Amino acid sequence: MKRAVLCVLVLLGARAAAAQDAGAVLAAAERAMGIVGLSSIQFSGSGASYFVGQAPAPGGPWLRYTLRAYTADINYMAAAMRQELDRVQGETGVPFGGIKQAWFVSGKVAWNVNGPAPAATYRDPSGLKTADQRNLEIWLSAPGFIKAAKAGKATARKQGANTVVTVITPEGARLTGVLNASHLLERTEGALDNPVVGDMTITMAFADYRRFGDVMFPGKIVETIGGHPALELTVSGVTPNGDAGVGDVPAVAQVAPVVAVTSEKVGDGVWYLTGGSHHSLLVEFTDHLVVIEAPQDEARSIAVLAEIHRLVPGKPIRYVVNTHHHFDHLAGLRTYAAEGATVISAKASQPYYEQALNAPHTIAPDRLAKAGKKVKVEGVDGKRVLTDGTQTIELYVVTMATHAEAMVVPYMPKAKLIVQADLTVTLPPNAPTPAPANPVAVEFYDAIQSRTLDVARIAGIHGRISSWTELLAAAGK
Repeated sequence: MKRAVLCVLVLLGARAAAAQDAGAVLAAAERAMGIVGLSSIQFSGSGASYFVGQAPAPGGPWLRYTLRAYTADINYMAAAMRQELDRVQGETGVPFGGIKQAWFVSGKVAWNVNGPAPAATYRDPSGLKTADQRNLEIWLSAPGFIKAAKAGKATARKQGANTVVTVITPEGARLTGVLNASHLLERTEGALDNPVVGDMTITMAFADYRRFGDVMFPGKIVETIGGHPALELTVSGVTPNGDAGVGDVPAVAQVAPVVAVTSEKVGDGVWYLTGGSHHSLLVEFTDHLVVIEAPQDEARSIAVLAEIHRLVPGKPIRYVVNTHHHFDHLAGLRTYAAEGATVISAKASQPYYEQALNAPHTIAPDRLAKAGKKVKVEGVDGKRVLTDGTQTIELYVVTMATHAEAMVVPYMPKAKLIVQADLTVTLPPNAPTPAPANPVAVEFYDAIQSRTLDVARIAGIHGRISSWTELLAAAGK
């Protein structure tokens, strides 16, 4: 009996030793990092940034940009951040949004300035909830984590020579930080909902701490989102308690985005569903429907579904065809799967889709998670024909070196209508033929010609319906 009591006392003592006073741990970290009384910080450097959700290959690393210059201003008191980026794709190419960009968040509002004026609404092509992501990044920064942990009910425990601190933010986000024996943060971690892959982890790793005035700040920062690098920064300068001014939230950014859907009949049993930056097509068969593309997010898919059921009531959606694996084109697929539709994609993308689209969604359960269903995926290898003898869709898998390894290109022979996603091939009205020709247009033209397709019109998942003549002009033919 005495031995049993002794074992219990030893176990309790071990647990007490493992648990630590979080307040004392955080106070030591503040002193070691020189951030006692810190209200804002600016840091700058260079390295690489990545386009999250836009991997060249399914499941691979995000598209990489060379980051020639980067500056972040974070105001911890106002929960606001401004990031300025000067970046190129490779050494010369222009990235999405332009070479020089400014990204903002203030409270629940996020906006970008990719030119002289802020975007009226900003929907991140990565499929992330932009304001949620940028808010999380404020508190995953090295000083930010310490401040969030001090403001919340943090817990601390020993893990070898390190100390692990955990806190739940007022918004319900669970943040974890690892402090080394010198009381410096080595890593922070959090997660947010992503409409494609569900509970998506964001981590920041800190190394090479150096003294910048009174502040000890990491000289190397690596942010990872969804398992792949999103930012690799070599820090060259740090300024504590500067202006860190984000400025007033622009009026256009305060307007909540409206999900609008308009429909246009473009063929026998074929409708073009537009109203936003990303479009879909509806094709009616005898006893079912097929939807081409489910972009952006669940809100967009719910609105498109409402229009589909208005146009053709009573018929089930059997398939939803996805053109390629980029997140802005995947993010509404789960909503269709909740209605029983099967996803059709390129065969090369199928394993990734089956894994990613069926990942847990516990942070913000969507319709599919609430229904307890799984996404079913069928792959196309080369060509597949969907037909009932009257209506026909031909699906071709095309390798597009300019954008994605495997692109599904739907073609409706009766309407002489082909669908393109992210292959902007039209010129502005009265624009001269480019010299040299648009390489994307040339690649798309060659893909059509090699399959001897009789094309009269081209329906863009972005943009509008254009003519074959316009493609010829863009391709310099």
